[in-house]
Amino acid sequence: MREFVLKRLVAFVGAVLGAALLLFLVLGLAGNATGSLPERFLAFVVGSPDLWSRLAVTLPLVILAFVAAGILAAGLRAVPGTAKGVAAAVAILPPFWLGLLLVVILAGALELLPANGFLPWSDPAGALSSLVLPAVALGIPFGGLLALRLSHRNRPAALGRTFAELLLATTLVEGVFYLPGLGGLVLGAAEQRDPALLASGLFALALIASIGMLGFSLLGLLRRGERPA
Repeated sequence: MREFVLKRLVAFVGAVLGAALLLFLVLGLAGNATGSLPERFLAFVVGSPDLWSRLAVTLPLVILAFVAAGILAAGLRAVPGTAKGVAAAVAILPPFWLGLLLVVILAGALELLPANGFLPWSDPAGALSSLVLPAVALGIPFGGLLALRLSHRNRPAALGRTFAELLLATTLVEGVFYLPGLGGLVLGAAEQRDPALLASGLFALALIASIGMLGFSLLGLLRRGERPA
């Protein structure tokens, strides 16, 4: 078991470095950065201060949305009968459209929660309140999707896949709520035709998704206590 886990970790590190090198060669070299090739590659992998500040928005949002999705999935699976049909109906709701609906109703008409930016983490309550609506907009459809996927035997793979897809959807939902996350960085880099910044943002998204998928896979393996053939 230990040897298998170590092999998976080594393979993961190799895959991440390979993806980083590929993105760097395809997009990163097209930027205006100066310095030697190793220095530019290291700066690409480490990322800019702006990228790290945006991670402080995107990562908590993804975690909150995934927790919301898990709670909804557990509730749907606990209800017999029509739960599968309800989960299927909820799963097809577009997070982007649902986010707009929440903005109009809960933020606009009822003024219950903010929906126009992000308060810094120096005000934890304000920062969390800025993430509630986007987390709900993501958690509802992905909760339905997760409820459907957890009916299969390979639950760790279902969790990892849902986490990765939720992360990608987050980049679009952030724009609805004017959140300064990774989604804005990636879309802004594409609009400004900045290939180096675009590659850096894509690599950060791919790295987070890969870590999540690997973590769920290893957690499932360790819980089962099975030694692969």
